[in-house]
Amino acid sequence: MSVHHWSFGPRTSFEAGLGALVGAVEAITGRSERTAAARTPLPQDRELLAALGTLTRRCDLRRAVLGERPHVYTRTTIPRLRRSVDIERRLHATDPAAGTRRLVRALTDLAMAELVDNDNAAAAGTLYEAHALSVTAPGVLPHRSPAEHGTEGRGHQTPRLNASPSQASAAPRVGEGSPANSQ
Repeated sequence: MSVHHWSFGPRTSFEAGLGALVGAVEAITGRSERTAAARTPLPQDRELLAALGTLTRRCDLRRAVLGERPHVYTRTTIPRLRRSVDIERRLHATDPAAGTRRLVRALTDLAMAELVDNDNAAAAGTLYEAHALSVTAPGVLPHRSPAEHGTEGRGHQTPRLNASPSQASAAPRVGEGSPANSQ
């Protein structure tokens, strides 16, 4: 469901939250967002860089949910996600053990946007890089045996109701008998 179908209160709050996030990014970079797109130098401090990466990702995701016009998507969203990958690459270079998970997440975000844009070759390359990072870095993705998946509730089918055919036919169907559907 599009954000445009949300009720007024949550939509306004969500849109206002984007403004607050943009303000926080501008405070870290020291530039307005419009000039920051022109390759603002990244902070050298690791903690500021991590904060910038987190805030940038939140801005990117919020913008994607707000649904920019499709013909503008490629020109705006993908460069922003590439900027997020640049930030996460820099963070990863400072501490590969701590930054790999974040870089994999940023690469995955970019790959999904590339798929939306029908750039399948770029998305495949980006996903390949994310996968290669996740395989070579211990602890980025949890590696569990099939038995461990079963103990977490994964892999189980939804239990079937033990109703006889006569009981099943007597049960009302979705939408039957509700006041909203009797017009």
